[in-house]
Order: sequence, then structure tokens, then C-alpha cells
Amino acid sequence: MSRNMDVGSETASSARTDLQFKTWHLATALFLVAFLLRTAGVNWGLPDSTHHWSYHPDEPVIWMYSRQIVPWEGKFTPGFYNYGTFYLSLLRVFGDVFGGGGDMASSHLVGRLLNCVAGAAMASLVFTLLKGKTSDFGALAGGLAVAFAPGLVVHSRFQTVDVMATALLLAGLVFVTAPKSDHKISPWMAGVFFGLSAGTKYTGLLGLVAAAVVFVPRKMWKDLSKVVATTFVTFFVTTPGALLDSGKFWKDFSYEVTHSSQGHGLVFAGTPPGFVYHLFNLSIGFGTLLTILGLAGLGALAWKKHAWAYGLVAFALVEYALIGRAEVKFMRYAFPLIPVLAIGFGWLVGELHGHSNKRYRLGIVVALLGLLGVPDGGLRTSILSSSFMSSPALDPRQTVLSFVPAGSTVGLVSDPWFYTANFYPEAGSPRWVPYEKRQELMKASKYHLVQHIPLNPDERFDWDVRTLDQKPNYVVFSSFETEGLQRIASDPPAQFKLQADRYNEFVSRLTKDYALLSDEPNSWAFVHDMMYIHPTVWVWKRKAP
Repeated sequence: MSRNMDVGSETASSARTDLQFKTWHLATALFLVAFLLRTAGVNWGLPDSTHHWSYHPDEPVIWMYSRQIVPWEGKFTPGFYNYGTFYLSLLRVFGDVFGGGGDMASSHLVGRLLNCVAGAAMASLVFTLLKGKTSDFGALAGGLAVAFAPGLVVHSRFQTVDVMATALLLAGLVFVTAPKSDHKISPWMAGVFFGLSAGTKYTGLLGLVAAAVVFVPRKMWKDLSKVVATTFVTFFVTTPGALLDSGKFWKDFSYEVTHSSQGHGLVFAGTPPGFVYHLFNLSIGFGTLLTILGLAGLGALAWKKHAWAYGLVAFALVEYALIGRAEVKFMRYAFPLIPVLAIGFGWLVGELHGHSNKRYRLGIVVALLGLLGVPDGGLRTSILSSSFMSSPALDPRQTVLSFVPAGSTVGLVSDPWFYTANFYPEAGSPRWVPYEKRQELMKASKYHLVQHIPLNPDERFDWDVRTLDQKPNYVVFSSFETEGLQRIASDPPAQFKLQADRYNEFVSRLTKDYALLSDEPNSWAFVHDMMYIHPTVWVWKRKAP
């Protein structure tokens, strides 16, 4: 009898080992697929001889503040708290070790590779969460949905905080939804990852919503207290400025809160409410079919009373409510929803795959089409965006130069910045560079760049029709400069009427005196976060007298 029990125990142990081995292999394969996809184009827009600043406007800012952190001297307060300090600290350490001692371009690349790892890890985390809760087929489908999500793929190649924050938040959700038998360690680990996520971007604290919804109904008060305590301890460790530099911390934190409710200038002027607009964001950043199937899966999980899913659904609802009410509607604000939708998608695919009625297999076909990018999102859009990011010579900021001969007089509609064609290497100088210095750097251009500047330069404004009075040979501007204005031009809100009137007057004169030579639009240029990698740049040439 004892021998039989030993044999049975050994068999069960062997089965568990085989299962763990299989799980590890599948998770690793998902990670590698997602990582390789993300590293294609990771060099996009890095400073080079044609442009000395990154094409992404936030990268120089994040890099600059990361340099204020000097861990080996005990300095962990960058004096900048629009975000937490964890990613800035990682960037400082890894940038110095692997990025040529903190060289800006090399540090950008190191920060991007950190995000490639974090973004790829999300595919494995979704698979791990679903493993055992649905079939392997469904778990793989969920992991691939994250691996192919264009928004996450593109932003994994940016030295910014959003992908890292989302990956850490997802890791916390994995531990919150773990089986109760694992709760000797799970609450602690969930808190650590929620704290790291909040220390990267404050929305990581919303992970506590999921923890509360999972633990409170089961009266797991000790587990909930462990999660909450560990979250805040980890947050304060990774963002010590919240305590050591509290005045500046609360000023920057308050700015982030009020900024979201006040809007972002013209960028989102004339757009639908956030609740609607973020559906457009998800259709591009994730995929329309994937979003629909993900919502269906989450709804079915809640309907069937799967307790582990309640926290995910509650978290998604709170996140969606917050970003839906905001006036700032960047796609990246919806990133935390993507892995949750992928979990719902993967679970639903697993259920359809294992259903006894073969007619349900039609749903598998629909799911595969969604993964491939039909009608949008998915692998197809990720490959398209990767092709843009892998070909720096094809960036519109570079290609438009073939339409404008050196020595030409070129009219600009606003101060040069990241969106400006590479007329001179310093065209993308950040706004912290003083205006006088930027004007001095402009003199290095092979082109004669003109923009109407009043006697008092502080009185200059965009789309000043007096620029056209100088009769430049060409006028060049980008979709970042027309953003919002095109939408509201015919019926502008009162607060933007003056800007719209200036734009309309300029365009009326432009179309009369100039002919359009070039523009390079794309199907998802209306999404600000995706337009970074391929803005539309218009070139207008003055008509012959």
C-alpha cells in the first residue's frame, strides 16, 4: 500500500514538473517573439548627424531629469515628479553602465531596450495568468494579442514610462489573481509590483482596486493589508522625493491631475468625449476585433462568476472611467486596458476552442483575423509601424528635403521642434533651449528659414500670415502643427477662435499663392501617439507669377 502511494506521489510530482516545464517553454517562446518584434526599429529617431535630438519630444526631457539622479552619491530626488522616479533611476544606472557613460543617444537606446524587455514580458505574463484558467490555446492567444498590440509595440521603442508602468502593473495583477494556495507570497509580490508601477507612473496605484475586489468578498483582510502596505512602502522607496522633496512632489503631482482635466491645447480640440475617443485609440493600439472579443470575454467571466476575474473587471472599469472623463486623451493612457482585454480575449478563445459544438470554432477564425490585424490593430499594424521605424531614411522629416533644393527660402508656420523637417541638425531643439539660442542655431541651415518675428519676439504666434508676405519659395509644415486646427477650422470653440481664424487666413492665402508638392499621410495619423513615428509633412511651392 505504501509503495503504491509512493508511486502515485511520484507520478503526480512528475506531471507537475512536466506542466511547469511546458509552461516555462511556452512563456519563453512568447517573450522571444514579442521581444524580437519590438527590437525591429528600436533605433528609430535616435540623434544622428542629420538631427541632433530624438524625434520623440519626451525622450530628452526624461533623459535630462534622469541625470539628476546619482545613486552612488545617495541622490534619488530628480526635482521632477510628473512621473515617479523608478524608471528615471533605471535609466540613470543602466545608461551609465551600458550607454557610454550617460551619452544622450546611447541612453535613449538603453531606455528603449528596457521597455522592449518590459513590453515582451507582458505577453508572457498574460499567458501565465491564463494558464490553468483556460486551455493552452487560449492562453497563447491572449499572450499573442499583447505581443502583437501595435500601441505597445511602438511605445516599447520609446524611452518613456508608459510601457514599463503597464508591465509592472500587469505583474501585480497576475499575483492578485493567483490561486489562494499561493497566497503566502502573492500579496507581498502584488504590492511590490503595484508599488514599482506607481513609482514609474502614478496610475499603478489603481492595482489596489483589483486587490480590494478580490480579497474583500473573501474576507482576506490580512492579504489586502499586505498588498496595501507593500505597495506604499515600495512606492516611497522608488520615489523618495514624495517624502524628501514633498513640496515639489505635490506641485508636480497636482499639475498632472489638473492637466488631465483641463486638456492639452489644440491637440484634442473638437474630439469626442474620452469614453468614445479611447475606443478609437484601442482600435489602433490593440484592434477592433480584439477589443470586442476581449470585452465579450471579460463580460462572460463576470457572468459566470469567476472570482479571479472580478478584480480585473473592476480595475478596467475604474481605469476606463478615469481616462474617459479626462480631456487629455493620449492613446498611452489606455495602455493598462490592453493586457486586461487580452486576458478576456484569451479566455474566450480558450472556451471556444474547447467547446463541444464545432460551430463555435467560427469564433476562432474571427479571433485569428483579429490577431492578424483585420480590420485594424494586431500584427498587420505592428509590421507597418515597424517598417516605418526601421527605415530612418524614409521618415517624412528627411524625405521632404528632396522636394526643397538647398538655398531655398522656406517659410515655417511655428517654431521648429521635433516635427520639423531636418533643415538643420538642431531643428528639434527642446523648448528648454532659449529662443535666442535656437535662432542662433538656425543659422547653420543650408536653407533660408523664415517666420514672421515681431520686434518683441515674445509676441510671435503660429500661422502668422505675414510670413507669406516674405514670399518664401516653399512653405513646409507637419500634421503636429495642424493638429486640432483642421477639425475646428469651420466652427471653432470660443477659446480657440483666434487661433482658428489665423489658421484659416493663412491657409486661404497659401492655397491661392502656392501649389501642394508633397504629403505622406497614413491611415492612423489621427492618433497623436502613433503620429510620432510617421507624421504627415506638407510641402507647398510658390506658384510662378
